[in-house]
Amino acid sequence: FNIPPADSDSVGCSDLSQCICCSAAPPVESICMPSQYQASQLVLACEGGSGDRQIFLEGKQPRRLMILPAGVVDVRLQVSADAPVDLRLVDDAAGTCLVGDGCKNADRCMNETHYCISHGDATMHFSTGAGTAAIAVRGKLHVGVTLTLATASRSATVTYSYGPLDPCPQMSPGCALCSSYAACRPTEMPQCNGSTSVGCLSKQSSAVITGIEPASITVGVRTSVALEGTVRRGDAAMWAKACGAPGHSWNLTVGFGARTSFAMPSTGNYKLCYKASDSSEFVEQVGVMLNVIEATSTKTVTGINPYVVTAGVATSILLQGDVTKGDLVDFAADCSEASPSLRPIAGLDRLNTFTIMTTGVLQLCYRAAGGSDAVAQEGITLRVVEPVNNPSEDCLPVVVTSGKPFGDHCLRPLQSVQACENASLLASKPNVTAKRNVSMVATHVAEDRPYGCWMQSSNMRTFFNVPPPHSKPVGCSTTFRCLCCKVLWSTPYNALRKAGVREPSKPI
Repeated sequence: FNIPPADSDSVGCSDLSQCICCSAAPPVESICMPSQYQASQLVLACEGGSGDRQIFLEGKQPRRLMILPAGVVDVRLQVSADAPVDLRLVDDAAGTCLVGDGCKNADRCMNETHYCISHGDATMHFSTGAGTAAIAVRGKLHVGVTLTLATASRSATVTYSYGPLDPCPQMSPGCALCSSYAACRPTEMPQCNGSTSVGCLSKQSSAVITGIEPASITVGVRTSVALEGTVRRGDAAMWAKACGAPGHSWNLTVGFGARTSFAMPSTGNYKLCYKASDSSEFVEQVGVMLNVIEATSTKTVTGINPYVVTAGVATSILLQGDVTKGDLVDFAADCSEASPSLRPIAGLDRLNTFTIMTTGVLQLCYRAAGGSDAVAQEGITLRVVEPVNNPSEDCLPVVVTSGKPFGDHCLRPLQSVQACENASLLASKPNVTAKRNVSMVATHVAEDRPYGCWMQSSNMRTFFNVPPPHSKPVGCSTTFRCLCCKVLWSTPYNALRKAGVREPSKPI
């Protein structure tokens, strides 16, 4: 260890004199909303995802790796470290450990393709090795679970994959409200910025409010906003570019974490300026900003297909347009009373699976990321009809080589990617090779293919197709073999016609 004399020339590190330094801490990335904190190592996206992540650990206490909500499908997670790892799957509601050492299911499966554990409609895999462990779920989870990790290692590598979330929760799984953070003292309040780093601020501090939810709203739209902190009678607040300048004030609701409603007259980023009842001046609240954005466009989505769906039946719908990550949608009779909460998959002209329970002619209500409005998309309506068959009735798949989907030979076409995968698996049970191929159904938007689920005769691959809006319907054939659900003879022949079912490419 050396400290050079004062005013001496600095000497650098070299092969001869190798310096020992502390490694730089990884940057803190904000993944959740500013009024939330990251409660698990991985945060899930509604469209599904996969990847590798190196995580840094402190102590041997269990850490939450992933929070999996009900509805997630096909999860796989593998952990490797330079020390033994204890990987577990915990049922949040029951508070019981389902899979892992010392859990309800502790037996190891034979290999990575062996799913030896059953839980509801899903099957699970569990295996361990020297410094490694893996847990996987095949099928859909019907309860919320958490994957936890405990190890003496300072770091670990996590390889993960998971399918789409259905339904998609409004808060990203892995995020939590700042007010739910429990590690601060009773005299302190949590202060969050959307990352894993949470500060604890004294309640006596001049920063009375430590966060807001939501932190972004639409200009001119009256929005309910929660203030993280305690508002006392006689307190006042305003939004301003600078706390010494004029701003926009509103009536506060007294209490801790209370919600208050207001509308902002112009766009921009605003600071929260707060004046306590015993103070004479407005004080800027550290780190609390409100982003006010432009109204959502009426032409974000320019077309949908199909135009007619069945209530209670999961249906893959093409949203024609450019969807941005964080946008929200809903289908409602009146968008002025809607609060979009469905998260469409980001990208251009993507298929999204929705289960809509309300019948009638509905508008597509859209909310741009960071907004608080619900804007009807111009010229777009969706007709939702009563089901003729019980939506939960099992589908007995049959191959149709003539006619069109929704026509006489295919009254019950498969209407979602997941339903197509299930039916393909049933239809190909005698063919082991085909069974491997249908583990992934290819999706496309093509006007020269039939609507719905079909198999290509040349290689028996399975596809799910939703043609572009206003395209001419294509029928089933020996080349494009449609997979449809068999209609029981007890169903009146014209029942589907009376219910309003029609070819999906024709608008109302």
